[in-house]
Amino acid sequence: MGAVPSAVVCDDDLMSRQVLRGLLVDAGFDIVGEVDMAISALDLVTVTRPDVLVLDVNMPGLSGVDIIRDVQERSPGTAIIVVSAYDVDHLDDLSLGAAAVLPKTDLVRFDQVLATVMADRGSSSPS
Repeated sequence: MGAVPSAVVCDDDLMSRQVLRGLLVDAGFDIVGEVDMAISALDLVTVTRPDVLVLDVNMPGLSGVDIIRDVQERSPGTAIIVVSAYDVDHLDDLSLGAAAVLPKTDLVRFDQVLATVMADRGSSSPS
């Protein structure tokens, strides 16, 4: 079996970070970092180069959307899953550069979205 996939979680809401972390751990991911600001996520991704970045859209300072292109430049192998507590219908994952966009009200589908994202990357979740 290959290396354990890694993930970074970026959400300004502590409860959301804990839920997302739990979902990733349950899916067999190693959480290499958790941050509450987009700029911190950018720094962390640059250093750790995770397989997946789970990124909240709405945060103080820079939004998650603001750093997607920078993340792709600094860590092209990192798949980005954008989550939001707000309506995501206006967010087009492909034009954003994200692998997936998921409303937080639909986190029951997180495992399925994560598996699809990892399959698209050419690796698979170990679960």
